[in-house]
Amino acid sequence: MAFIHAPAEDPCGPLLIPVPNHYVEKQPTHTPILTPVTLPNLHSFRFRGVSTYLEVLVHRITTPRLEKLEIDFFNQLTFSVPRLLQFMNTTKNLRFESAKFLFSGEHVSVEVYPCGEAEMYAFFISINCCQLGWQVSSVAQIFNLLGQIFSSVAHLTLKHEVHSLSSEEHNEVDRARWHKLLRLFSNVKTLRIALGLVEELSRCLELDDGELPSELLPKLQELTYSESGNTGDAFASFIDARRNAGHPVVLTRY
Repeated sequence: MAFIHAPAEDPCGPLLIPVPNHYVEKQPTHTPILTPVTLPNLHSFRFRGVSTYLEVLVHRITTPRLEKLEIDFFNQLTFSVPRLLQFMNTTKNLRFESAKFLFSGEHVSVEVYPCGEAEMYAFFISINCCQLGWQVSSVAQIFNLLGQIFSSVAHLTLKHEVHSLSSEEHNEVDRARWHKLLRLFSNVKTLRIALGLVEELSRCLELDDGELPSELLPKLQELTYSESGNTGDAFASFIDARRNAGHPVVLTRY
């Protein structure tokens, strides 16, 4: 079901557009014929389903004054959202400065804010999947498709919250997956890493043979992480490599 929330002053009230919730990854058997429409007073848009149906929907609507976009994707292996990219490019009010990634036991979610002081996000996306590696791959896949829109993000936060520490929930993620995600945020200046990901990201940011320190997060100026008893020397290798390369990063603990 996709929900389009009309503005309060709209006499027609909220507009709901039903989209089948079948757990599928193929194209709809019968693509609905929808007349293109512009919704000039629409400020909030929410969708829940699979990416195939979202693509059908956003291909036919234009929302020039949209201020908040929320997407909840079901669990699926691959995502293709070229029309979502076109849809977001037609919206004038969506601006992005900071992003917060939350990896949890059952899903991964991302909140992107128009500015550092904003209390409400402008873009939200959630994907239902469990293992950390799958979550990292899923958001990397989607943000790679939407990358140009989020190129202005300057502040990035990464958190991991689980109710247990089972190997299935917090398995070690291949560094290539993290690198694929982090490379999408080449303009990030501050990176904040919560306790659940400190060891994981400290390992991830270690350089491979022949890899230049500035290839990953080239504009990073400050790295802040949550300190505990066994994370005292976290990111030391990364910080040393950046300093030696002439691209120093301030390391802060909280």
